[in-house]
Order: sequence, then C-alpha cells, then structure tokens
Amino acid sequence: MLNKRLLHTVPAAVPYIRRNVLFQWLSMLCTVTVYGVLASVAAGLITEQSVTGAGWKLAVAAGALALRFFATGQAVKAASGASQCAKGTIRKMMLDKISRLSLSRLGDWNTSELVQLAGEGTEQLETYFASYIPQFFYALLAPVTLFVIGLFLNPGAAFALLICVPLIPVSIVAVQKFAKKLLARYWGQYTTLGDSFLENLQGLTTLKIYQADEARHRKMNEEAEKFRKITMRVLIMQLNSISIMDLVAYGGAALGMILGILAYRSHEASLFQALFLILIASEFFLPMRALGSYFHIAMNGQAAADKLFAILDTPEDAAGTKIPDTCQISVHDLTWGYDLDRPVLRYVNLEILPGQTTAIAGKSGSGKSTLAALICGRRPAQGVCIGGIPVSGIDPVWLNEHVTVLDHQGFLFAGTVAENLRLGNAAAGDEALLAAMEKAGIDLDLNLDIHENGSNLSGGQRQRLALARALVKDAPILILDEATSAVDAASENSIMEAVKKLEGKTLIIISHRLANLQDAQQILVLDKGQSAGCGTHEELLAGCEPYSVLWKTQQQLERYGKETA
Repeated sequence: MLNKRLLHTVPAAVPYIRRNVLFQWLSMLCTVTVYGVLASVAAGLITEQSVTGAGWKLAVAAGALALRFFATGQAVKAASGASQCAKGTIRKMMLDKISRLSLSRLGDWNTSELVQLAGEGTEQLETYFASYIPQFFYALLAPVTLFVIGLFLNPGAAFALLICVPLIPVSIVAVQKFAKKLLARYWGQYTTLGDSFLENLQGLTTLKIYQADEARHRKMNEEAEKFRKITMRVLIMQLNSISIMDLVAYGGAALGMILGILAYRSHEASLFQALFLILIASEFFLPMRALGSYFHIAMNGQAAADKLFAILDTPEDAAGTKIPDTCQISVHDLTWGYDLDRPVLRYVNLEILPGQTTAIAGKSGSGKSTLAALICGRRPAQGVCIGGIPVSGIDPVWLNEHVTVLDHQGFLFAGTVAENLRLGNAAAGDEALLAAMEKAGIDLDLNLDIHENGSNLSGGQRQRLALARALVKDAPILILDEATSAVDAASENSIMEAVKKLEGKTLIIISHRLANLQDAQQILVLDKGQSAGCGTHEELLAGCEPYSVLWKTQQQLERYGKETA
C-alpha cells in the first residue's frame, strides 16, 4: 500500500507530508475537544437541568474550532506543497532521464506514452503525495490517539473499537491484488488509445488520401470502447471497495455507540463518558475510511510509478570521453543487426579520409541507412571508429558538434525560418543564413512563419530548408541520407552540385539515384548487408555486377521517362 521507493524518490516532499499529518492530528484533537464540551453540556442538562461553567466551556469549544480551522488550512497548504514538490521533481527526473538516453534507447518508448506519463501519470503521482501518503500515516496515528482517550472513558469499548479499525485495511488488502492487475490493464489500454489517437492525428492527411480514415475511425472506436469498459470495471471495483469500507466503518461506529450505551446502563460509565464515547466512536473509523477512499488514487499512482520507474531504470549507454584528433572514419569487419540472429550488415569494411566524398549505394533494404546511423553513433556498434577511437568511446558533445546527419525526416519546428536555421548555429547572422539557403536552392523570407514540421511548405521546400540548416551548422562531417528524396531530378542535381562544392568537409552521401553518386571519390556498394565492392564509378561499372546492373536499370528508366515526356 505504500511504495517506499516512490517516497524516497521525492525526499523534499517528506517535510510537507509530516506537516500535513501533524496538522490533521491537531485538527482531530480540536474536534475531540469540541465533542467533550458537547458531552459535558448535554450531561449537565440531562442530569442537573443546568450547565455549570457554561461560559468557559463555550470559550474552550470556540477556541478549539478556531484552532481546527487554522490546522485544516495548514494541512491543505502542506498538501499543496507536497504535490507541487512531487510534480516538479518527478517531471524533472523523467525529462532528465529522457535527455540522457541515447536515440536507440529512447526509441523503445512511444511519444504518446511519454506525454501521457508526463501529464496524467504525474498528476496521479501528485495526488498520491498530496492525499494518500499523509492520510496513510494519519490513519495510523488517529485511532491510537483516540484509543488512549477512550481508555479513560471505557477500556472495554476502547479495545473493541481499536480491534474493529483494522478491518478496513484488511478489506483494502483483499482487493489490492485484483485492483493492481486491473489498473495495470487500465493504464495499458489508456496508453494504447493515446498511441492510436496521436498516430491517426499525425497521419490524417495520408488517411484522407487513401480514403482509409473511416476504417481507422472504426478501429479507434473499438479501442475507445475497450477503454470505456476497463474504466467502468475500475469504477465498479472502487465503488464495491468503498461499500465494503462503509459497512465496516459505520458498523464499527454503531458498535461503539452501543457499547457506550451499555456501559452507561450497567453503570460502568457516567453519562458524560457514555456521550463522549458515542461522539468519538465515528472518529475511530473516519481516518481509515478516508484512506480507503484514496485507495484508487494510490493504485493509480502505483501503476503510474511502475511506468515511471521503467523509464528511470532504462540502462544508459556509457558516454564516451575521448576526443579524436582527426575526422578519419574507419569501418572494420562491421557486423550488426537489430536482431542478433539476423544481422543487417555483415563484415563491412570502409575507410573515409578527412575531406573525402564517399557515397553508399545499394538496393532498398541493403543496410545503407543503418551504416550511416552506426557511423554517427545513433546506434552502438563495434568496428566503427573516428580518428582511431571507437564511436562509443567518443565524447557525445564532440560527436554532435562534428557530425551532422540529414535524412528525409528532418523536423521543422513552429517558428520563423530564421529560428529553424539558427538551430544549427545560434550565433549565425542573417547573411550566413541567406548563403546557406542559396546553396540549398531555396528562397524564403527569414521572418516567414513555419507551421509545425513545415506543414505550410512543400515536401521539397522542407528538405531544402533542412539542408540549409545543416549547412548553417557547418560540421566537418556531413551525412546525407536520402536528403533530397522529395525534390525533382533537376532540383536534386542542383542541390547535390552545391553539396559537392563544400570545401574541407567529409561527405557521406546515400541516395537511390546513382547519377548523384557517380562523382564521389569512392562508392561503397552494399548488397544484402554485405560489401559488393568499393571504388570509383568507372571501377564499379567494370568490376561490380550489382552496381552495374542497378546503374543500367536506372539509366533505362530515366531515358524512358524523358522519351515519354
């Protein structure tokens, strides 16, 4: 019922929790004081038909009520402090962890799942710290305090009430195992629904084009119906558990009242003691009853915490610390695969000298993009070195500064053209930005507002702007992975010509169109993950069959296209 690790995760919230418990306890003592005054006044009226010392008794009751009001306010403030502390700490820990994870590790988590956990999941944990944990400790303290008071009124009744109090947590524990599994399924279905919603929203244009939006709509409705059903099961479970706790709580309070009446009838307690015992009987069970009402919050918090800790426990790839003296890239006997039983690359060898232009060619699925990802360190691998140092051992800051990867998915952020370009170099002036756009073959106003991911630009404009941003960064190593796939052949030729004129850069160009690769100083040909040859365009035409066949096929298609046009 109490997640110790979660409590230790936010130690700054502990003082707020202590204050909350203290002021709740003080508020309960004030309530008991008022009950004592009422019992005394009622007993005096019944037995003596008068109230002795009514003035000071009313003053005590008024003071107790005022103190209770103050204590309740302080408890609320402490709860707010604990919730804010927990929310800020947990979100910071989560975001810090995400920022430290490598791209390969981060790819194990869906975007919507991370967003939901940072939003709804954190809200559940916030309530867990603000309400459930303080109530947990207060529910342990309050019955013991009332038991001590009850001993002076009637020991037998006090023991009976104390024995009945644990029946509430026993009923909670009885449903905890079932509830934990149910809430785990609830969160799983919740994240699944979020994944589908985000995916459908992002791909809405594609769905419209292929007229598949109605089918996805039906699927979304099915997933929403599953979520509705699991939500209703959670609510039924909560209502049933609350009914059981109410039965125990009110039944126990009724037992205390009956025992008080019996004690008075048997002359084991005075009228004042009997009335006092009747009034405080319900207070024995109210704290534990409130804890039971927070039970679903606790279980939701536990489910969210499990997902949070799954992220926090994700292994981090050890960051390298070495700095290469040169940008020479070496690939020796590289074998790598997403699945160890089915390697994507097998025994690949490649040497790229600083300032050299290297192309990687091959059919789709031959491992070109995978090799590029390994060279830039996006995925860990043995056999890839820069400056004689394995990529995994290089300082990631150095890698980010010296290697730029531009693929067909270069993301554009909402903002101006200039703001997107300055992501490459925050200190770049307007002249540098305009020069980069000219090289990329795009003419846009620097103050033009761009929508999210460049939705108000054409596909070609998005790729050109992403290329211009890469040129603004001016990294020594530039990897172009199908970076011009969304532009026409003529535009692609002009862009590639501008790229090839970049001086002093190590260029790695990946393109399905071999015509853009023929001027490279060396071309690596991949065939089914293996090196089929490496050399100049002429050398490969003469001695590499996969390359020559691919070249001839593409030339025939281009000639056919021109003739048709």
